[in-house]
Amino acid sequence: NTVNNTIDARITGYGSVVAIGDVNVKASEDSTVKGATANVSIAVGLGAAVGAAEVDNKIKSTIKAHIDNASVYAENIDVKADSVAHIDETTTIGVSASAVAIIVNQAEATIKTTTQATVSNATLIATGDIQILADADNIARASAEGGAVGVGAIGAMIASTELGNKDSIDVKAYLGNDSIVKATSLTIMTDVSDDLLTDTLAVGGGVVSGAGAQSNVTSNYDVM
Repeated sequence: NTVNNTIDARITGYGSVVAIGDVNVKASEDSTVKGATANVSIAVGLGAAVGAAEVDNKIKSTIKAHIDNASVYAENIDVKADSVAHIDETTTIGVSASAVAIIVNQAEATIKTTTQATVSNATLIATGDIQILADADNIARASAEGGAVGVGAIGAMIASTELGNKDSIDVKAYLGNDSIVKATSLTIMTDVSDDLLTDTLAVGGGVVSGAGAQSNVTSNYDVM
């Protein structure tokens, strides 16, 4: 399951926007992804039972709100980018049973969103407040469980959660060069909440058995 959207709200060009009330430039996305799979492999007699279960959930949208090369006159001016990325369930469950039993379960939950609220080369004049806000709320869950039973039994359970783009800014609120701002107050702020969790359970039973469980949590999240 993959969510990969581009949301772009903007005022650009060399014109002017004059409002009696407020001007709001807002880009937002609220994504929720869930995925689960189960696998059971059984072989009768001396045969081999091989099973594999894999779930991969990703959210990697780009959400941008910006004012570029424009003039805006209003009571209050808000430029806001808002991302909610929730991977509430990424679960694999697998069981393999035979004289020779092998099971591999893998669950991956990945969030690589880009959330930006920026003003560049612009003139913003407000009788009230100006806000440039970038918010991100991230939740990722991954779970891999299972086991192998047999004379020879091997089981491997791997669960991984990953957050962030390695080579770029993930959340940015920014007032660029050559901008003119006049207001009662100016707020430039990022607000980020991250919650990552992985869990694994591996069971092996037999004369010769091996079971391994590996949980990975990786965060490369950059905020500016």
